[in-house]
Amino acid sequence: MKNKAFFTAIILLSSITATAKVTENFERARFKKAVSLAESQFAYNENVKQNCYVYSQHAVVEVIDPGLTGSKISIRPKDRSVTNDEICSETYQGRQIFLNNKATYFWGTYQRYIFVRAADDFSDRERFEVFDSMTGENLWNAHRNNGKKFDLVTKVQKTSLTYYHHLKIFCNIAQDKKGLCWKRVYLDYKIPEDVKISPPNCAAVLKDSQLSPTSQVYVFLPVVLRDLAKPKIKYLPGAATCSVAP
Repeated sequence: MKNKAFFTAIILLSSITATAKVTENFERARFKKAVSLAESQFAYNENVKQNCYVYSQHAVVEVIDPGLTGSKISIRPKDRSVTNDEICSETYQGRQIFLNNKATYFWGTYQRYIFVRAADDFSDRERFEVFDSMTGENLWNAHRNNGKKFDLVTKVQKTSLTYYHHLKIFCNIAQDKKGLCWKRVYLDYKIPEDVKISPPNCAAVLKDSQLSPTSQVYVFLPVVLRDLAKPKIKYLPGAATCSVAP
């Protein structure tokens, strides 16, 4: 039984690394712990697992049932009188803030902000959410291009996020030879005319993938959220990107 528990711990710790890749912007956990809980009621012969990540100001505890999509995530404020093992305990009795995340998994933390993301949907588009670790409030819910930059910067006590934001396009951008569809994008999303964003070459993307010009695509534009505490999209000059939808 001891050997079984030992190998289970190794597998779960490996799972932590696989499911919560740390970007250069995210804070690195000072302590990690994974434990196997009760058997899942939704996945045969598999157990629910709990991953715990301890940071400077809080611990993030994630409970994953292999038979369900998404995880249950709670934030445990850090107290110097509590050890890492205690704050990660399955029977922890201290204060906890539960996140109302939707079919997502823990991704990372940056200062007071908690980032979660959805399971892979087999494309460049990835849904993510941002929560306030102090209140549990859902601050932002959007889709990004997971192959483009995702930069967090703090200046004068404000944290900004720059990324490529997915927009729903209500016209055929791949066959937009006259630029009318791109003009509609500017109108639909009230993009200022002085923000010069070049349209994506979706026709080339579909041709390279040997797909019809009428196939569905995802379009992403460069944006910045100047203040994550009160996020509001600001479009940035640059080039839009295009990718094939699954």
